[in-house]
Amino acid sequence: MARTTTQPPPGPVPSSSTGMSSKGGKARATAPESRHDQSAKKVARKQTEATRMLFPEYRTFDDKPPKRGTMVEGKGPTPLYALAWRFNPLALLPGPSGGSLTALESDFITRWAESFRTKADRQRIDQIYRPLVLESLDGYRDYYVYYIAASNADDPAKITLGDVKFAKRALPPKFVPEANVDVDSDGVFGWFRTDK
Repeated sequence: MARTTTQPPPGPVPSSSTGMSSKGGKARATAPESRHDQSAKKVARKQTEATRMLFPEYRTFDDKPPKRGTMVEGKGPTPLYALAWRFNPLALLPGPSGGSLTALESDFITRWAESFRTKADRQRIDQIYRPLVLESLDGYRDYYVYYIAASNADDPAKITLGDVKFAKRALPPKFVPEANVDVDSDGVFGWFRTDK
């Protein structure tokens, strides 16, 4: 007896044969496709991490990095750098708002806003970076707190010490005495590579 096969009717291909399943009218990827996408993203993250690691973790203020995304021969795109003061969290004392990261940032921004003393300073406020406080700029290996004054998202060559003087005035007024913090020393103030 001859075996016959039935041909599918003309029209769109059923979703089960395209690797997509439909639920509620929306197509979604099946498990094998999702695993492939996740694997590709993981490889891209590792490549980005490897490229980022070709750039120095720290640069002094005068050794300004290129603008973020600028291609550097033999290295790839320049990662994001933050111009900041880096402190061990154990060296920080709680401020008027408390000792949490949010409270430290609130106090920093309040002191920053109050540091615009003259009319000329107040006219420049829109041209100056708004500071912020972050922890762990370089991922899981980083246990520091950063008081950030600027970044290389804009051209770092245009950033002067005058541009960051307001943020410097807004740094915590006191530190744990045993910490011997020098806010002007290399390793404390400069350009820090981020994980972005």
